[in-house]
Amino acid sequence: MPGFSGIFYAYVLLNVTLYRKLKRKGERMPEFIWLIIGAVVGIALGFVVTRYLVNASTKRAAQEAESVVNDAKRQAETLRREAIIEAKDEALKLKQDAQAVLGLLLMMVSYNYFFVPNQIAPGGVTGLATVIYYLWGIPVGLMSAVINIPLFLLSWKRMGTSFAARSLASMLLLSLFLDLFPSFALTEDNLLATITGGAILGVGLALVLMGNATTGGTDLAAAMIQRALPHLSFGVILLVIEMCIVTFSGFVFGAQKALYAAVSLFLTSRLVDMLQEGVASSRLFFIISPKSDEIAHRILIELDRGVTTLDGHGVYSGEDKQVIFSVVSSKEVHSIKKIVHEVDPNAFVVLTVANETMGEGFSRLMPK
Repeated sequence: MPGFSGIFYAYVLLNVTLYRKLKRKGERMPEFIWLIIGAVVGIALGFVVTRYLVNASTKRAAQEAESVVNDAKRQAETLRREAIIEAKDEALKLKQDAQAVLGLLLMMVSYNYFFVPNQIAPGGVTGLATVIYYLWGIPVGLMSAVINIPLFLLSWKRMGTSFAARSLASMLLLSLFLDLFPSFALTEDNLLATITGGAILGVGLALVLMGNATTGGTDLAAAMIQRALPHLSFGVILLVIEMCIVTFSGFVFGAQKALYAAVSLFLTSRLVDMLQEGVASSRLFFIISPKSDEIAHRILIELDRGVTTLDGHGVYSGEDKQVIFSVVSSKEVHSIKKIVHEVDPNAFVVLTVANETMGEGFSRLMPK
């Protein structure tokens, strides 16, 4: 306290002056004066020590309070991010469910209004069920379920519980749609039915796959055969199974219908690959800048996208640098460019396409 310090210093100065006067006169300082001086000095020292201890305690308490506040902020931020991730997961699940149902409806349209009425069996379990329908009159949806259910049960463990359950539900729903909706030909032109039906089937199947599900069928059978014959590739086995179904349909419907089925099978597979790669593709950024910390922070906060910094070394300059690695959706590319331009217009940026991105913020990892 400034007031106390001034009084103490004045007191010390007074006693020093008194001591000097007495010394000049050859007189000694009375003992009671020494006692008073000692008491005052003791009190002063006690006050200083007490003040130091109080300040130290106060500072330590402030630091502990600040630490508690910071921990609370971190926990709140963690809870906020977890809530955002959980909300995004729920939204993603709803989106996947809607995609799967829409895809199943499109698959039903392709079979009920283009393939089955025109005796075209474009491979797969449903194609085989179409042939059986014309041989013995068993409904296509029912026959598809009868063939698919054992395949699902045998492959359940390999697929994973969640993915297998979604796929089983999709398969049963497709079977229900096939038998619930009436079947009639929208066109009797085989070529038009092949192209239109193949395109609709490709879009529908792509939507189901993007909905994190499958309708089972020949891919499950191919996977089972591959486990028994590991020296054969999955693609070769699947192609052989599909061609066997198409060939079988040729014996029942004729060679021309089998050729139409083969064309539709090719068209569907190509369309599925194209849609999956086109819709699911993301953009990958590599950014090199002396202001990498600021760029990374803005990407993380403004876009809520993950950012990773990699240690880099410039061979020409001999300098160590940080390289920003970030994967974003195609619609966020402009925002990334804007952030980089605002922070460091001279930054070195590499932008490329990531055909498939799995993990937080993107599609889920496919269960093995």
